[in-house]
Amino acid sequence: MLQSALQHLRLLIVMMSFPILIVSCGKEKNTSIFGSFKDPVDDVVYRTILIGQQEWLAENLNRGEMILSAESPANNDLIEKYCYEDDLRNCTRYGGLYTWDEMMGYSTEPGAPGICPTGWWIPTDQDWRELEITLGMSPSEANLSGWRSLDVGEALKPGGTSYFGGELYGHRYFNGGFYSMNSLGSWWSSTSQDTRAWKRSLAFEEGGVYRVLSAKGYAYSVRCVRYADFPD
Repeated sequence: MLQSALQHLRLLIVMMSFPILIVSCGKEKNTSIFGSFKDPVDDVVYRTILIGQQEWLAENLNRGEMILSAESPANNDLIEKYCYEDDLRNCTRYGGLYTWDEMMGYSTEPGAPGICPTGWWIPTDQDWRELEITLGMSPSEANLSGWRSLDVGEALKPGGTSYFGGELYGHRYFNGGFYSMNSLGSWWSSTSQDTRAWKRSLAFEEGGVYRVLSAKGYAYSVRCVRYADFPD
């Protein structure tokens, strides 16, 4: 009887401790996925994610002052952004929307820091291709334009395996209208050809990643990147 009671007691102790172990492991996993970066200019803290040899902001950049959709950004000392439907709360939640020239700080050099914090830069078209190849896209496919891959786009969306968190935030058309909230998200690269620049898009009904040259007057979301071992 005593031996049986001791066995039951040991079993009860194991059963009571098991949920605690699960919670502890889950908490450790959640805190180890993301890094963080505090923007020294405005004290905004961004989540970051390591993907291969690159460290990306895991959120869209949200720097600068909002201008209305009917206005145009100027080459001045201000960073000027659009917020979807001219609602500042959308910038707080999803980040700003920037024309290419404004994002680049009126530079045309691929990999320029543009409006990114010090030590970070606007990803080049090659940076985007490196990200896509790391996530499983073949190098030959990464060089194509249009929709590429069947699943890398899913990995980049919120809840995807890369933890990149590419929100489908829409964009500002160059006529001043806002379009495609919750159906399309687009991000600039710093690589351009004349009046156009390479961008990436994700769509609600597509599993791939869209690569195309887009007119610089559109306003898209912005991510910043740096090498994974870049010091803070």
